[in-house]
Amino acid sequence: MTAVLSLATWLLAILAVLMVVVVFLRRLVAGGRRARYVAQKQRFEALVFDVISGARSAKAARREIDWGEARPFLEFLLEVRNRIEGDAVDGLRVLAAPFRAAARELSRSPRPGERALGAQLCAEFDPRSAAGLVEDESPFVVDAALLAFTRSSYQHLRAAALAQLGNLERWRHDRIVAALRQVAERDAAQVADLALDSTQVLRVRRAALDVLQLFGTREPVLGVLREIEPDVDWSPALPGDPQGPTKWAA
Repeated sequence: MTAVLSLATWLLAILAVLMVVVVFLRRLVAGGRRARYVAQKQRFEALVFDVISGARSAKAARREIDWGEARPFLEFLLEVRNRIEGDAVDGLRVLAAPFRAAARELSRSPRPGERALGAQLCAEFDPRSAAGLVEDESPFVVDAALLAFTRSSYQHLRAAALAQLGNLERWRHDRIVAALRQVAERDAAQVADLALDSTQVLRVRRAALDVLQLFGTREPVLGVLREIEPDVDWSPALPGDPQGPTKWAA
């Protein structure tokens, strides 16, 4: 009996040591991955800074990126793109050009999360292939594509997003307003055209009027609407109304 207990004690001790070793190795691997991630990001930051500052050309700098780094590099470029505007954006797009196929590959992934990321990357770096992504079977992907498209500098992507808004019954009024506000920051006339589009659903047109109120152009558009569609009630929606509420209407 004593021998059995002694053996059991030794086995438990060995098991405890093995568990400690496993935990240590996992932390070591995780630490190594973290160190590689940090080093990679620092390299990306230095490279992009050189391009934005004009110290290096984008075509020369992108030669330092291996194809195996395409996805993290594109994700990093998208992160930077979301923080800047102006001529520097062109440099980011030149940097991304050789890796567009990676963005398209993600947009065709069987995993919705990867398709959503692909939609965001294509919207910025491969706009010719992006438009159809707002019709994905996954609501998660559609939402990601729409948000990327409404803030896009490409007119045809914003138009694709606007055409899809009327089909999104799950989107509440405030969410539609937020998306349209991004469009208006690029081109308020595009939102005005949406408000005047008689083929669009009323709730989207009302949201467009709300956004135009923010930009001081609601009343001229509303005047035209009352002339060409006098039978439509363009009054502000009340709280609880499925078309509203309209927060900024006069």
